Amino acid sequence: MHRVLMLEYDPDDRYISKEFFAQAERRIAIDFVTNSDEFIAFLQMQRHTDIQLPSLIIMNQKAAPSDPLTLLKQLKTDPYYKSIPVVILGDISHAGLTRSYYDAGASSFILKPVTYDETRQKIETFIRYWFEIVVLN
Repeated sequence: MHRVLMLEYDPDDRYISKEFFAQAERRIAIDFVTNSDEFIAFLQMQRHTDIQLPSLIIMNQKAAPSDPLTLLKQLKTDPYYKSIPVVILGDISHAGLTRSYYDAGASSFILKPVTYDETRQKIETFIRYWFEIVVLN
């Protein structure tokens, strides 16, 4: 079973993500945190328990109080977490911003879709890519 940790502040986006992941024909457990403080606390708790580390981390670009770039840099400099792929979800993108995420170690940057159909399609493609094509720990 794969475990996903998703940092998402928006309750509607958490609900939609949970529903689509539940419909996937794969064994994927998804844990949600709503802000950067919960994110750090969750990872620290995992480090000191027998809970499986995430196979993949999804992080909203609007993480607060810490920004996702800071969180990403912390993850990628920690030997315990640095091999976990991190996907950044954003509402906006420009070359400098996207480059900073990739330079810090992000595996992907995905623009959030606007419509329900686009959301469904992106999540289905995302699941297929990360859990059928890519080999994760």
